[in-house]
Amino acid sequence: MLATYDLPAVRRFATELDEQRSNCNGEGMFCSDLDAAIGCLADVCLKLYGAITEWAREVFAGRVPFEREVEVIFKAELRRALDDANPLVKRGREVATECFTLERLEDLESWVSDFEFLLTNWVSPQQAVAAAPRISSGDAANKEIGELLRDLPPLPAGWCPTDRRQARILKQPPKS
Repeated sequence: MLATYDLPAVRRFATELDEQRSNCNGEGMFCSDLDAAIGCLADVCLKLYGAITEWAREVFAGRVPFEREVEVIFKAELRRALDDANPLVKRGREVATECFTLERLEDLESWVSDFEFLLTNWVSPQQAVAAAPRISSGDAANKEIGELLRDLPPLPAGWCPTDRRQARILKQPPKS
């Protein structure tokens, strides 16, 4: 996994994936070569997916700033992985009866499906704004929370939150 998600680190990671993916290109003439190529590319896909999900988690948690260039690199790597995986999956399906067992073919098919879905439905990660309660609190807790909030000092004059949604709510509070 990546230690950091700054642009140079992600570029190095992408280069390493490209090198590893280029080593996956066996001839595919024999079942063992095809099986090895499929397994190798499935491993590359696993690394790529792990890096993307960890990066998104880190951005969401605010530990890593969102960089558009990093996103572009990850999406390009997804496309390259799909470009390499689709022909292998197709060839694996064609020779599946002859080869009897292509152990990682289903894994690679799953990665193809997951990556196509991810690219089609891509949502850029963003830092979480604020946590909200996930469970309902009891009446006593609500009363105590209300008292604590009433005891808070007023906001400074002219203060506005940095989050646009919060600023909009502050200017036009929801009607209860």
